[in-house]
Amino acid sequence: MFIPKDNEKDLAEIPDNVKKNLKIIPVADVDQVIAQALARKPEAIEWVEPPEPPAAAVVAGPAGASPLPH
Repeated sequence: MFIPKDNEKDLAEIPDNVKKNLKIIPVADVDQVIAQALARKPEAIEWVEPPEPPAAAVVAGPAGASPLPH
């Protein structure tokens, strides 16, 4: 269980029988959480958003049907 490092001092108020089956990990920032929680560090990917079709383009429906607005 991750807790803010600033709250580590408050662990003294929690009974030992409650803490005994917990793995309590004090962390200062989210990078420490990620390092502890994930099996490996995530790799950044480059994401290219596909272009949106022009607003006038309408997907054709059955013959004679009018398109529905979104």
